[in-house]
Amino acid sequence: MMKKINLIIFGVIILIGFMYFVFLQFKEKNSLIAKEEKINRISEDTWKCLNQSRNMVLYSLEPYSRDMEFAKKDVVFHEFKVLGSLWIENQDLQTKIANEIKRAVSEVDKDFANCFWPRHGVRVSDEKSVYDFLICYQCNTLYLFKDEGKKREIVIGGTVNFLNEILINAKVPLPAQ
Repeated sequence: MMKKINLIIFGVIILIGFMYFVFLQFKEKNSLIAKEEKINRISEDTWKCLNQSRNMVLYSLEPYSRDMEFAKKDVVFHEFKVLGSLWIENQDLQTKIANEIKRAVSEVDKDFANCFWPRHGVRVSDEKSVYDFLICYQCNTLYLFKDEGKKREIVIGGTVNFLNEILINAKVPLPAQ
């Protein structure tokens, strides 16, 4: 009788261990799928507009302002307070900014974080659409909006240095780093 009970207990322990192993595999697979969905998923239309747009604005954003009350005079870009903005008229500079965004999207070398404190925004438009890029290098995440529609969350790499340099040279205020 005692042998039978020990055998049943051993069987239950093995079953629980197997179920836990299956659970961990399922959890890891879903985590990888979620990460894969956030990597390098930008449409050709978006890239085309980013590369060919003659209408580009670079924003300096207050990253922790999403839940703040704003004064009527405050300018907001997708729920974040705008500290300053720069209309990018120089085609060469537009191309460099577009290439910086492409590089950040393609050179993902970090995992994404469960935060989002963007310090930069870029808006480009063509005759058909408006694309907004909310960029958070700290959390390795870019939110992409098309025509004020639903956002797409994309994992990125890179640093704030290039965009900060442009804003500093134009005397646009930056948020605390």
